[in-house]
Amino acid sequence: MISKYFTADQRFHPVGQGLFYSMNLNLSSDDDDFNFVYDCGTLSVRQYLEEQIRDFHIYHHVIHLLVVSHFDEDHVNGIADLIRNIKVKTLVLPYVDWKERLAIAMALTDSEKKEYLAILSDPLTFFSSDQFDIDEILIVGGPGGSTSTEQERPVPITPQSIEFNKEINDPFKSTTYGTEADLRDSKSLNFALQPGQYPNKKIKFFPDGLKVVAGIFWEFQFYNQESTDAIKIKRLEKSLTAYMTKKKVTELELFKDDHREEVRKIYRSVYSNLNQTSIVLYHGAIQEHQVVQYSHVFNPESGSWSNTEVLSNERTGTLLSGDLKISSIKPLNKLVSHFSRFLPLVSIFSLPHHGAAANWQFSHPNGLENFELYVSSARINSRHHPSKQVVKDVYINCKGDMCLVNEVEKFELETILKIKFNGFL
Repeated sequence: MISKYFTADQRFHPVGQGLFYSMNLNLSSDDDDFNFVYDCGTLSVRQYLEEQIRDFHIYHHVIHLLVVSHFDEDHVNGIADLIRNIKVKTLVLPYVDWKERLAIAMALTDSEKKEYLAILSDPLTFFSSDQFDIDEILIVGGPGGSTSTEQERPVPITPQSIEFNKEINDPFKSTTYGTEADLRDSKSLNFALQPGQYPNKKIKFFPDGLKVVAGIFWEFQFYNQESTDAIKIKRLEKSLTAYMTKKKVTELELFKDDHREEVRKIYRSVYSNLNQTSIVLYHGAIQEHQVVQYSHVFNPESGSWSNTEVLSNERTGTLLSGDLKISSIKPLNKLVSHFSRFLPLVSIFSLPHHGAAANWQFSHPNGLENFELYVSSARINSRHHPSKQVVKDVYINCKGDMCLVNEVEKFELETILKIKFNGFL
């Protein structure tokens, strides 16, 4: 029986009002690693985000898994800079059809943000362009999809039962699990406004959810909780269809400045605020692995310190919530039900919408009280992120501590895990 160690280095980068989260999985004494990024954007001074992207590029030359939680500017306006001149194996986007993305665009006060508007209008065409090197784009959720806990998942892997051979050379190769939809389906194509502009072989739709496993070590479980504003979206679609018929324009043209004021009026007649779709993601070590902690022991005879390993059952899971809104019971219950078998493994929880009161559930027990750390990523001295109400509620009703990440404060965590197996790596 052979034992080996690998590390999981997590980081909430100091970018201010926004989010840039990354993790690196690395096998000790080997060159093999796996880089994961969840969102990259800010509404604070752009310099903070640019510095973090430059630092990321110094140490990493490929992103194996990149996830965009939703299309708000403070979560995506750094993605293009992050992935220029760097290889991306897999990009995961939430299913947000063109009407929702148009509503986000209409909320913008600055129509000069051309690149961001290009992402909103047709993200598949934007990310499939020659300026990026992306192997595949996966879309999670969408019409007809299920958010039940019975979606297709692999059986948990027991490392001790896996036989490796000497020829294996990619221990972090990722495997995707889920039911893929037909790209020709009209509901799938409702995501894309120019389906002929991108290579179909790169695009895959997973309406019933998605799971990715990195090697045999780490799992990523996706959950796309759709907008609760379905009735309003239907009203918006009806009004937009009437406008397009009258003006003889296409959906894509609605994103242009020529129609901005009229479309904004239509949007405001339906919405005061859009509760949009957001990918929630759990990731953590596959349960059979052992977490290794080190105690520092002083030997008076040698006059030196030594590391003594202590095996523990410490939780390794992180739950990233994007701008999920769980203030009402129904979406909260869906979230807790979906992640029921993962919640006991969660140590770090990113507060929805940077800790905004409108997105938090103040009724207890709500199933989210037992995490070790609650993280809010926002600008310094923000009035609403995190909300004082949320901070007070976490301290009173939840067992863990609060961590505030801003333009100068970051959060980093290194977890060392021990695996045992037969064979070779």
